[in-house]
Amino acid sequence: MLRYIDVLGLDIQDYLPKAATIRRPAPNAPVEKADADGSVAIHVYALAGAGPAFDLEENDPLATIRVPLEYAMQCDSALLVKGDSMAWTIKSGGVVGVIRRNFDFVSGEVYAVRLPYEGLSIKRVIVDAASGEYIIRSDNPDKEKYPDRRLSITEYADIILGRVVWVWQAV
Repeated sequence: MLRYIDVLGLDIQDYLPKAATIRRPAPNAPVEKADADGSVAIHVYALAGAGPAFDLEENDPLATIRVPLEYAMQCDSALLVKGDSMAWTIKSGGVVGVIRRNFDFVSGEVYAVRLPYEGLSIKRVIVDAASGEYIIRSDNPDKEKYPDRRLSITEYADIILGRVVWVWQAV
C-alpha cells in the first residue's frame, strides 16, 4: 500500500488519523490534546451552522469524539459545526460542547443560537443595552460576507439555546 501511495505521489499523512485538540473558546485559551489518557467518548447528534444555519438532529450519532473527562462533565450536548463564519475560533468540522441548562449569560461569549428563519447556529452574542438589542456576530473578519446581525432582545428573548464551553478540532 505504501508503495502505491508513493508511486501516485500522494502524502501518507493525508491517510493517517489526525490528532485533535480541545480548548475553551476564549482568546488565548490553552490548547490541550483531546484524546489524552483518561479521555471519554462523546457522541455528536446535531449539526449547527457557522455560516448558514443548520437544523439537523439524528437518532444515530453523526460522530463520536474523545475528550478529557473534565471537559465532558462541563456540557450536556455536543454540536458538529459546519461553515467558516466562526473561523478562527471554530473551524468547519469542529465540535463544540454546549451547556443548555443553568448557564450564566455573559455578553461577548460564544453561544448556540436559533436564528429566526435560519435555524441553529454558533455565534458570538453581544448585548447592546442602549438599543435593547442582541448583536449576533461571526468571528470571521470578512464582515462583508458575515455582517453583524441585530435582533431585539424583547422580540427574540429565547434565541440563546446554550453557551459554548469548549471547542474540539482536528489538527
